[in-house]
Amino acid sequence: MSITKTQYRDYIMGMVDDRQRQERAHRHLKAGFVRAVQQVLDEYELVEQLKAAKSGERLRLKILDVGCGEGLYLHDLAEVLEERDLLQAGTFYGTDINQGMIETAIEYARLSKPPRPYLNFYVHDIRQPFETQGGLFVDRQPYFDFIFARSVLSFLPHSQENLTRLYAALAPGGVLYLRDIVWQQGEEGWLSPHPALTPILEMGFGLLEALNYGVQVASATADWLRQTGASLVQAIPDRMVLGGTSKPGMENLGDYVMSIRNAFPVHIAAGRLSQAEADRLMSMLYRELGPQCQGQQLYIETLARKPILTS
Repeated sequence: MSITKTQYRDYIMGMVDDRQRQERAHRHLKAGFVRAVQQVLDEYELVEQLKAAKSGERLRLKILDVGCGEGLYLHDLAEVLEERDLLQAGTFYGTDINQGMIETAIEYARLSKPPRPYLNFYVHDIRQPFETQGGLFVDRQPYFDFIFARSVLSFLPHSQENLTRLYAALAPGGVLYLRDIVWQQGEEGWLSPHPALTPILEMGFGLLEALNYGVQVASATADWLRQTGASLVQAIPDRMVLGGTSKPGMENLGDYVMSIRNAFPVHIAAGRLSQAEADRLMSMLYRELGPQCQGQQLYIETLARKPILTS
């Protein structure tokens, strides 16, 4: 891929709208999500439960996206089930603490092609019991057969407590899929694509570290689930390239830079950074970012199943 330094930095630094960033991030993360869903369906036998629901042998499966944002991943899941002729075997829910995101998700489900009015979205804080959101009840049951949460747990305090709440909300035989960021620096974590980004990344990841008193949530999740009695627990590393000359790498770096830029007001208000320092950083990145800049971010995807009750 041939690209000049000016073209590169304009591409990386060009985004200013967070919604645009999220939609672009979804485009290049979609394939990995679909792969995980296929694994859940086949390896964790969720497809058999869906077939049983389709045939009327059991109630429809309840599927929940926690921290759904605009609900885009629920659309991806619906596409997968449509391809397998199993869409009618499930009911679909998305929750987010952000009222604006939920409003966007509802509108997008109405206007998407094809429209998906059967996707249900509700404002809910994961730190509160699901029973506090009445819209999540079907057949008087607050339990779910498939719950997924991407980039949620590691951004919350008391992550183990929140994970326990998610696991408790699984029906017997239900499956949990989590994806969380690794905040430690190094080959098994993040590597900065440019030295100027290192201090601000250390600042942001330091806040994540403090949320759970130094516990690496992404790495601890699998053990926490085993302690709850979960079965078929897997922890799968997912390395994301930041920068370089590939389109996904450039998009990932652009998302990173925009996220950092959007966090500046919070850091400035908290006294961790001055406006002058933020301006100098962005100016330096604009001058120096180029195809030679490459780093990485590590995520861990965790899968687990709640054992089926036996008599």
